[in-house]
Amino acid sequence: MVVKQIKKFTLFVFASIITLILSQNSITSKNSKYEKYMVTIYRDTWGVPHIFGEKDRDTAYGLGFAHAEDDFETIQNILLASRGKLAKFFGSKAAPNDYMVKLLDIWDIVNSNYSTLPSDIVEICEGYADGINHYIDLNPKKAVKGIHPITGKDIIAGFIHRMPLMFGLDKTLGKLASNKKINNQISTVSTLNSFDQKVLGSNVVAVSPSRSEDSYARLLINSHQPWTGPVAWYEAHLNSNEGWNMVGGLFPGSPFVNHGHNPYLGWSFTSNSPDLVDVFELEINPDNDNQYMFDGVWKDLETKDVKIEWCPDLFEIDQNSYSPIIALQKPGIDAAFAIIPDALAVTNNGKVGTGAEGTIKGAKILLSTKTASNVIYDVYAVR
Repeated sequence: MVVKQIKKFTLFVFASIITLILSQNSITSKNSKYEKYMVTIYRDTWGVPHIFGEKDRDTAYGLGFAHAEDDFETIQNILLASRGKLAKFFGSKAAPNDYMVKLLDIWDIVNSNYSTLPSDIVEICEGYADGINHYIDLNPKKAVKGIHPITGKDIIAGFIHRMPLMFGLDKTLGKLASNKKINNQISTVSTLNSFDQKVLGSNVVAVSPSRSEDSYARLLINSHQPWTGPVAWYEAHLNSNEGWNMVGGLFPGSPFVNHGHNPYLGWSFTSNSPDLVDVFELEINPDNDNQYMFDGVWKDLETKDVKIEWCPDLFEIDQNSYSPIIALQKPGIDAAFAIIPDALAVTNNGKVGTGAEGTIKGAKILLSTKTASNVIYDVYAVR
């Protein structure tokens, strides 16, 4: 993969040269499976990728690679979130997300229906995933353990995961989990003052040629999205010889332009506060906690056990101390970072902790600044 920054007026003059370099580079790539993708990526003065592929899947592959170059961390976090693995890396505060993934059976839905998707959609998703995989292959230290390889199923799961967040299901689940009162009568934007722009959310304004002075159509897309994070826009130009030619913004993890235009039309969507979540309080059978009343009949609840992993936060382990030493004394903690004096104290002066006189039984120093260069901390582990 070769990415070149070329000014607007010289873009096509050097096209054949850049494509040749791209082809030569793919032969020496660490993984030959990416050679099937025929794509060239240009970057303009502002760094925006202009991606030209032979097929739609090739362009999607180039998009995945370019986006990973610019914001791999966000893409990786989205993949972890849609897999229900976010808390494993971000602690208990991310556990509600992982619970939602299990509750909605996202991966059961993906695995059951993926083979029924149109082949062109599958190819585009697989191509986009391979673009991210190629980036990881070239930058393995930036990826967390277990994230590779990405598949087309990850991309589909990302769409399923993201949609409920757009209408606030995660907030409702959070209130339920914390026993907060749920108000099903929240006003929607249709009942509010239409001129109160603070509450309307994002907006789109379209002007037809008959209503404009110069007889041109206009589409003003004014989406209210954050500057960073999983729902921040990423700008790209996608072109393929199969028909793609669109410019606009897309979310991390999406192989398509969500807001934008092609030579013939423009498209957009808006976000506000639609009332799409209803919460019902069930009457539970006093003689059977696994049954609820429905139309005068006791119905069985559907239950299942799910496993949610998270890395403990130091504050959760001991709210009076953030010390890694305190953390290491608790069950379930196998390793921690510490300064040399603390490491020596709990390991019986650098040997193996016996559990006596302030040491931690079994604790030993794995790596120390005394024995390794370019290391600024000590690591020790127990059990």
